[in-house]
Amino acid sequence: MQKSAKAFWSRDSGATTIEYGLVGALMALAIIAASSLVGSRLKLTFYDIVSNLSAADLSTADRERAAQPQEDAKGASAGESAGEMERRR
Repeated sequence: MQKSAKAFWSRDSGATTIEYGLVGALMALAIIAASSLVGSRLKLTFYDIVSNLSAADLSTADRERAAQPQEDAKGASAGESAGEMERRR
């Protein structure tokens, strides 16, 4: 009986399995932490890109709007007479 108990406690194959399990768990935690950080940075980068594109789109629309002749309340463009407006229609 003592011999079998000694043999049982002297085996270390289970310890190796536990060690591999712990190493695997630590690696999984490291991967999760890294992907979380990268994901947050990537999200911020895309938000910056979208906001810059929106700002560029707005400024382009403003420039196009400023380049078009402005119409007064009667529908005539600046420098256009009422007769020219009627011919345009």
